[in-house]
Amino acid sequence: MKQKLNLLIDAIMLIVLMMIAGIGFLIKYVLLPGSKRIGIYDGDTELYFMGLTRHQWGSIHLYISSFLLILLTLHIILHWGTIVCIFKKMIIKKELRMGIALMLGFVCVFFVLGPFLVKPQVVPLERSHLHKNLEGHKAQFNRAVNDVEILRQDTSSSVNQTAVHQKKRVNAENHEINNIEVFGYQTLQYVADQYNADVIKIAAEFNIPEHLVGEKLGRLKKIYPFTMDDIRNSILKNKK
Repeated sequence: MKQKLNLLIDAIMLIVLMMIAGIGFLIKYVLLPGSKRIGIYDGDTELYFMGLTRHQWGSIHLYISSFLLILLTLHIILHWGTIVCIFKKMIIKKELRMGIALMLGFVCVFFVLGPFLVKPQVVPLERSHLHKNLEGHKAQFNRAVNDVEILRQDTSSSVNQTAVHQKKRVNAENHEINNIEVFGYQTLQYVADQYNADVIKIAAEFNIPEHLVGEKLGRLKKIYPFTMDDIRNSILKNKK
């Protein structure tokens, strides 16, 4: 009976271990993080598999790993007599056996409880900043259009002509900004050269050190508070 139970536990452990590996590959190579999605998928996208994001699959990965830990503990308990017998034959001296056992126990406890003792590195989220920036641009454009309409209705023909020119200028600026292509896999130096802009002034605007202008924008976004629309506006403003 005990042998059958051991075989059943070993089979379940093998299946669970393969599930952990498969989900790990899914998170690593399929459900890519935001920094790696830029340049592969257009726009600010989120990836799903079976209706779940990479973070939700990460939670499932944790639960299955915990289940494997329980199975492994049960496996050790059922084989404890065999383990002790082999351990005594391998290491004759009792003091050395005790030292190795204590060291092994310490290492196991350290890896299990260690994550609860460390402090994470805090980096501001880019996503909320991106949405706020887009809303700001939309509101600014709508205000400009409303101002043009009010001027057209309440002023003389000469003032109306000025309002029309102002509206055309706003539309032209927005059209020019939209034509500036900026992606996370590009470097700040590359996009500045591409549109004949002063990279030093652009970097200074977002407090980016000059020696990092050769870094990819996707990496810089994690450290410095800017969006791709901010870069487009800065390029337009700092053209040579």
